[in-house]
Order: sequence, then C-alpha cells, then structure tokens
Amino acid sequence: TKPRILIVESDELVAIFVQLKLELFGYQTIGQTNSGANAVRLAGELRPDLILMDTELTGEIDGITAAENIRAQHALPVVFLTGKSNDETMTSGDRYKAFTYITKPFSDQELRAVIQMALYKHQAETKLQINDLALKAISQGVIVSTPDRKIVSVNDAFTQQTGYGIQDIFGKTCSILQGPLTDPATITAIAHERAAGGPLPAALGRGAAARPRLAHGARGRAGAP
Repeated sequence: TKPRILIVESDELVAIFVQLKLELFGYQTIGQTNSGANAVRLAGELRPDLILMDTELTGEIDGITAAENIRAQHALPVVFLTGKSNDETMTSGDRYKAFTYITKPFSDQELRAVIQMALYKHQAETKLQINDLALKAISQGVIVSTPDRKIVSVNDAFTQQTGYGIQDIFGKTCSILQGPLTDPATITAIAHERAAGGPLPAALGRGAAARPRLAHGARGRAGAP
C-alpha cells in the first residue's frame, strides 16, 4: 500500500505544491491543515505514516508543540518544512533535536529523500522496538542506518561521545565517522563492524580520542572543526 502522509502547512500554495509532489512520488495525501490543534487531532484520527509539518502554524499551537504532542500521544514520525530564517533555530534548539527537517525551497530529490529516510527510520524503530527510553538506557553510541549506510537515527550516548546530533548527520553515510580527527583504533573498529555487517555501537562505545570531523564538506555544531 502507498504510504499515507498528512500535510500541515500554513502556506496554501506550498501545501498544494507538496501534495502534487507526493502524488508524483507515489504517496497518498490523506489530509491538509494549517492549524497545530487540528494537526494533533487529525494525527489521532487518520493515523498517517508520516506528517510533513510547517514550523509556523495558525492558532496557539506552533509546529514544534504540535509535533511533540503527536510524538508523545501517537508515536508518529514528523518532518519539519522550515524556511531559511528558521535554520539556526532548528539546528540549535534542544526541542528540535528529535526531529528531522527540510529547508524551503527544496528540490524534488531532497523532498523524496527526506521522506524515504524518515519512513525507513520509523519502520526500523518500530520493527526493532527501539524507542527513546530504550536508546537512552544504552551507554554505547547507537546508529540506525538504511541498508545503503545512510544514517537515520542516533541515541543520546552517540551525541555525547561525538558531539553530533541527528540533525548534523541525518542522511549522511557512516563513513563520516572515519574523519582525520578520529583515533585510529576507532576507525579500525568501525571498519571491522561495517565489513562484518554488525552494529556500530561496539565500535563507538569505546570512545574516540577526539571528535570525528565530518567528511564531504559537511559541518557540525558551531565552533566545530
């Protein structure tokens, strides 16, 4: 069956544009709203596979509050649609760390990719019964990736050990952990786990001597090398 997506967008033209793109990609749009309160209600009633959420909505409930309520009440995945003016807020605000986002204007390829990875992340977490509480209880750094090694989720331990949150590395490959600032022992351990098809926590749990540098010109938090 086609993945079912709810659009929560304050700009009607953007909502129409996104709906057309979703249909082109083979997804099913099951509803639209520009209200945070309606978004929470529709999420419970329609149970979409994914919600595309604008950060600035009509009414008293903004996008992040609506997304937090949906996550807490229904455990549904949310991807934010945000303008460039909100980029700094999205990357620095603690409330946004649990969510992924895409910046307007975005290309068809960017929209398709972020939807595919968000759906895969949710499916993987559901299948493996990995929830936030379980991940927080694991002392080793944990990465959830797609079959082609693209990162879709990390736990708090990974962020503490490397300095990178999910928004820094979402969609990037595991090879970013093998940058020039990563100690040789960690690089060897990561390479061994990847070659064996095993999980990466064993490689990360021992701790890197220095924070890995993001490869391919990517950038981490402010002040990062």
